[in-house]
Amino acid sequence: MQLRKMTRTALMAAVTAVAAQIAVPLFAVPFTLQVLAVILSGLLLGPRYGALAMTIYLLVGAVGAPVFAQFHGGLGTIVGPTGGYLVSYPLAAAVAERC
Repeated sequence: MQLRKMTRTALMAAVTAVAAQIAVPLFAVPFTLQVLAVILSGLLLGPRYGALAMTIYLLVGAVGAPVFAQFHGGLGTIVGPTGGYLVSYPLAAAVAERC
């Protein structure tokens, strides 16, 4: 993997973490700009590296870093009510370019 691709992949994971904090709490699942960042990572990086960026994002959040919406983190967030959305992010980034 080239240094440019690694840097872009890491940056899109970081952009997703920042976009997750811009939220409008309406229901149990907050409305955030996180989904926009997921789709952008797929479009800008391509399916392979977009999915990798989202996998990195999920791994960073799973180990406890507060990167998910409303500064939540940890494995409990992934298995909680918003976990289905989070787990689908690598797949969403991978298919974003195809739509």
